[in-house]
Amino acid sequence: MRIVPLMYVKEHHKLGLPVYDSDHRLLLNQGMPISAHNKEKLIDGGYMSVYVQDEFVEYIPQPIITDSLHNRCIVMIRNAFKDFKQLMEVENDFYVSNKVERVKRLKEKRDQHIEKLLNITEEVLDQIIRYREASVEYIDLKNMYNYPYQHALNTGIIAGMIGLKMDRNLNEIRAMFLSSIMCEMGNLTIPENILMKRSRLTFEEFDIVKEHCYKSFQQVRSCPEINYMVKKVCYEHHERVDGSGYPMGIKGDRINIMSKIVAVADAYDALTSDRTYRTAYPPHKALSHINEGSNILYDEKVVSVLEAIVNPFPIGTIVTLSTKDHAIVVGENKSNFRRPILKIIDEHASGAQIDLMKHPNIQITGIKYDI
Repeated sequence: MRIVPLMYVKEHHKLGLPVYDSDHRLLLNQGMPISAHNKEKLIDGGYMSVYVQDEFVEYIPQPIITDSLHNRCIVMIRNAFKDFKQLMEVENDFYVSNKVERVKRLKEKRDQHIEKLLNITEEVLDQIIRYREASVEYIDLKNMYNYPYQHALNTGIIAGMIGLKMDRNLNEIRAMFLSSIMCEMGNLTIPENILMKRSRLTFEEFDIVKEHCYKSFQQVRSCPEINYMVKKVCYEHHERVDGSGYPMGIKGDRINIMSKIVAVADAYDALTSDRTYRTAYPPHKALSHINEGSNILYDEKVVSVLEAIVNPFPIGTIVTLSTKDHAIVVGENKSNFRRPILKIIDEHASGAQIDLMKHPNIQITGIKYDI
């Protein structure tokens, strides 16, 4: 099974995993042929890529948390964000009637949502800890309409995996997971035309975007259930090692390590997500992009841990080699994920296996989708 952008999907392809709409109702089931009609349903449902069944390998990547827990988290985050947004709108509306009473009532609802998030955090952490020795190979395909909620959850999960690998304590990992969700709260105030803009933002638009850190912080600082670590990450998660980040422009060791971890997790999940203005980066390309910013934008130790836990070429990926052959990844080398075990799929050598650890002169030059 492998991920294929819809632009490369062919009618003989069948869905590798079931696909759900934005309300988590079944849109298309596993094994359904991706006909022109079904492709339209996927596009209308907010998808740009899908998992397809593969004739070469039947391997199914394992998500870090179960589907049932994932879906419960998304519903919970979506409901929370809906009320968070209403609270922020009322707080910023100078002309709203009964403002004091409405703000009080909405803050009570906000605190109830936070209590639920705190409870489900423990379930997520339990599953992350059980998964800690495995490589991250599963990409959660995002529905465009649920992107903010899925991105918040996935950032928290990846931050938790990095934190475990770096031997951070459970209180810190708990804080990173929760802050990854709360960080997204401030984005609710950013106009959609700015969030979805395809071209470079103007200085004025970027100033609006930068305000989301403070707005997230504003919402959590008055919550007694939220500890100072969560509040700190909410405020710092867009700071960068070289001082080019925001909102304070601090750099180096002045940035808390938890904020640095969430920053890298946030970047990786964003890059490997389909957006309205681009298709998702495959894992190897996302890792390379983040590595280019190592010790400039991102903490180099955190980047190295991300590279140690994420498989850039998951089993099932079809690659092009420097020999001009096409091959499918059939196994991983845990000592170096970038040198997997491959099976040639071209007719002249179909079935021949190559362990790239034993063939240093052969390089992977790209990923093949239209096959």
